[in-house]
Amino acid sequence: MIIICKNCGNQFEGNFCNQCGQKAATKPFRFKDVLLDVTHNVLDVDKGFLHNARDLTLHPAPTIDAYLAGKRVVYYGWFKYLFLTISIATVITFYSNSLQEVIGGFSEGYQKEEAATSQAQQKLNELLFSYFNLFYLAYLPFLSVFSYWFFRKYTLMEHVVASALIIAQSNIFYILLFTPLLFLENLPFYESLYLGIYLFSLTIFLVYQVVVQVQLFKRTSYLKTTLKGLLVFILSYLFYVLAISILVAIISAVYLDGVAYIDITFTD
Repeated sequence: MIIICKNCGNQFEGNFCNQCGQKAATKPFRFKDVLLDVTHNVLDVDKGFLHNARDLTLHPAPTIDAYLAGKRVVYYGWFKYLFLTISIATVITFYSNSLQEVIGGFSEGYQKEEAATSQAQQKLNELLFSYFNLFYLAYLPFLSVFSYWFFRKYTLMEHVVASALIIAQSNIFYILLFTPLLFLENLPFYESLYLGIYLFSLTIFLVYQVVVQVQLFKRTSYLKTTLKGLLVFILSYLFYVLAISILVAIISAVYLDGVAYIDITFTD
């Protein structure tokens, strides 16, 4: 039986198009089909999100090395993995009530200012703190460049991929640590617990990054490689914080001036 491919228009026989690989038989999407697609393509342990999370936790350096060497069929795409983990971490941060306390603390310093400016600053703080996980994307180029500078095992673009996988896996640890906190917000010591876990998550990020780099790039001694790993973390994080600070200052200046101008225009 001759079948016309719905994707490329090629005529073929069999279950798949010999030109583009499109299935011969396609059905309308149903709830069950969508659920199976999400489960299989995203959360499948053999090829997907959980497979990345498992291997990058248990065997991070061999996994990254194998991925860069070409073993990629069984793994979730590196950028999809990074973006998905950042998105999940951002949602968790957004719904954290403790974050609102932090925002409130920042807003108190503006009580003596004009109402329009104070409200605008509070809205800006809410925006920045609610989505601060997204700023981890800006950390990627700094970590990649300094990693390439200190460890020349891979090309610069391969260091970008390796750094993306390290950051993504650090987000997994963040998700595992902070998700339970969403259900513990009524505890009297919740804010202290939140701060402690946040600092603990930063420590895990530092340790995980350095350990993976030592395993990936060790050529001489563990001490020398560890020191290089620490330098990579310190320099990349300092430049990252500096870049974000400049960006926030620019956004604050433009955003607040714009809001103040609009307020004056309407009140006049």
